[in-house]
Amino acid sequence: MSKRLRRLYHFFSRSKPGSRNRKKLLLKIKREFEKQDDEKNDVINKVTHFVTTNYSRVVFQDDDVRSWQKLFG
Repeated sequence: MSKRLRRLYHFFSRSKPGSRNRKKLLLKIKREFEKQDDEKNDVINKVTHFVTTNYSRVVFQDDDVRSWQKLFG
């Protein structure tokens, strides 16, 4: 969680229920989450674009890593 988001949650928890400032803080919190989601999607799109343009074949293996952790620690 970012520092800004923690600070917004702090002010949100101290605001009075039903107040206009609480609604504004909730909108700011939602925008901050959208911003984080957009940044994650941007990184994902950049990586996939790089891989698809620079390599002719892409192969990935879909394994259950949790079962490996149980076996090998």
